[in-house]
Amino acid sequence: MLNCCIPSTIEQELETNPFMRSNLPQLQVGCKMGCTFCATGSMGFKSNLSTGEIVEQLVHASRLSPICNVVPMGMGDPLNNYNVLVEAIRVMTAFPFQLSLKKITVSTVGTIHAINKLHGDLQNINLAVSLHAPVQDIMFQIMPATRAFPLEKLMNALAEYQKKR
Repeated sequence: MLNCCIPSTIEQELETNPFMRSNLPQLQVGCKMGCTFCATGSMGFKSNLSTGEIVEQLVHASRLSPICNVVPMGMGDPLNNYNVLVEAIRVMTAFPFQLSLKKITVSTVGTIHAINKLHGDLQNINLAVSLHAPVQDIMFQIMPATRAFPLEKLMNALAEYQKKR
């Protein structure tokens, strides 16, 4: 658990197995998405974390084990804290961490406008999209924020993202 500048605490996740060690930094306290199946969604949005608070999570995790992969995810959608996400990833790929962009995967529920910007700001970064349902109607029921990200437009944005890679 790490304390943030705001009066909140976030969980720091470090997943390890014999083949890799992944850090899963949080980018927000709470979440705007309101997914019906998620405890974080029920707490509502509190605050975005700063670049320093995000990088600090990597520093703490790297003291426990060398980090091979970073997957920004967890509380909130990382793309909802876009500018700070990009800045934090630039720090992670510079000295002293020197992670390759190919070892970083941004996880999102499909924030289309940010997906469209991502390749221009961080070429070759991996992107994971959590759909949680195969059809739009079910997605709307369990993930209300996806009304702003219709499945057809999301799939088009992902196809365009993939072409640019």
